[in-house]
Amino acid sequence: MAERESFEEAVDRVLRGLEPGDLVTYGEVADEAGFPRRARAVGRVLAGSDGRYPWWRVVTSTGRLVPGLELTHARKLIAEGHTVEDGRVRPRPRPEEERFGRDYFDHWYRAEGFGSPARLRRKVDYAIAATEYLLERPVRSVLDVGCGEGEWQPALARRRSAATYLGVDPSRYAVDRFGSRRNLRLGRLGDLDRVLPEWEGPFDLIACVDVLGYASDREVQRGLGAIAENLGGVALIETYTTDDDIVGDTEHFRWRRTSTYERWFDAAGLHRVGPHLYVGEALLPTLVSFERPSS
Repeated sequence: MAERESFEEAVDRVLRGLEPGDLVTYGEVADEAGFPRRARAVGRVLAGSDGRYPWWRVVTSTGRLVPGLELTHARKLIAEGHTVEDGRVRPRPRPEEERFGRDYFDHWYRAEGFGSPARLRRKVDYAIAATEYLLERPVRSVLDVGCGEGEWQPALARRRSAATYLGVDPSRYAVDRFGSRRNLRLGRLGDLDRVLPEWEGPFDLIACVDVLGYASDREVQRGLGAIAENLGGVALIETYTTDDDIVGDTEHFRWRRTSTYERWFDAAGLHRVGPHLYVGEALLPTLVSFERPSS
């Protein structure tokens, strides 16, 4: 078993993973590093780093700029699209909230057919069948990450009327239009640890379809960890790599190697048991030898 990262190593990993436009708090860095309630210690690491990290992307929970470096801090944040007012930063609007508007869904999900009823039925039936086979009971709860317009909700209701459904998506259009009707919540893959209260999990089935390829490295790793933490049964996580020939919205797609995803899934504690199917630590011990993933 690999040794756990030290605090310094874990914080170094998180800070080096911050990308242009990212904006996190000291507490969020500590949480993602696996050391909750160590926000002040994160501040000390940054203060003594001599510029090794993109320090301007880390702020206090109130958005206050670094004392004594307010002008420099403001300039760097403004250059990355954020707004600074009265010595505090306001995060820039997330591009996906605007990009995933109605036109996007009309084009890709309706005109191009990626949201066809037949395609949806196959995925929902496949995920439910695999989950119930391994749990040996009906599905009771579903979390849909990157749910779009929440089409899984009515499909699930027709098959398992007693099951609960929660969808999470970064599209403000989708949440505004379908949120109350289909129980959708605004959020990204990387927001799950904040969007989901502890009492809402674990979920029997977690679906994450057509999501990973459009998220940053840092967000994917963070999101996979949150999925594992909230998984009580089976996760359907579609994953495509540089080895695959795919069609669709490839303009914003982030191509990654198979080995990269294998490393990230392993680090999150997600174990592959079938095509795009994963179980976490809760279900893994119940599997017989030939159901378990090959080591």
